[in-house]
Amino acid sequence: MLFALAALLISDGTQATPRTAQACDYRVEHAIAITGPAANDSAVAEIIGENCEQAAVLYHIFDGTGRRVFFGASTVEFLWSSVGEPPTRDQLVRFLSTNALHVGPTPARASDLPEQPRGHDVGDGFCLSADPVTYIRARTDGGPLITVMEDPEYPTYLWYDDLTGRAVRLGTGCY
Repeated sequence: MLFALAALLISDGTQATPRTAQACDYRVEHAIAITGPAANDSAVAEIIGENCEQAAVLYHIFDGTGRRVFFGASTVEFLWSSVGEPPTRDQLVRFLSTNALHVGPTPARASDLPEQPRGHDVGDGFCLSADPVTYIRARTDGGPLITVMEDPEYPTYLWYDDLTGRAVRLGTGCY
């Protein structure tokens, strides 16, 4: 009875309308191995919007089964705030293809990050975002890092945490 009621509620005739492609849409996907050494994961960066000046920039990391383990977002307006002139679609495509997401950043592994976190300002070009326990676990694990540009000036460093099954923000570059 409960199953029949649930089926009736789900099949109320409402259908999702697929989103149509917009003028500024663009997507870049990289094969990565962040959840394990032989993993078949993927990192995706995409721009969505009709007007490139006001488009959204989205970041996803999916594990080998297609489960999203990270989502981050920014806006073109925020990322371009220090540049001045609004970007063209070609400039955004170049940004997304080369700068928005790095699957082999420097430092490339969590074990390469500074040893002693001191509050928010760690030093050595790195500012801590994660709690100290997660940061120490990441350094001990030594797993690979990925960076995404959620800020116009500094990359965000991501590390996959086996305990939570998610990619977590360890910190940002700060100089």
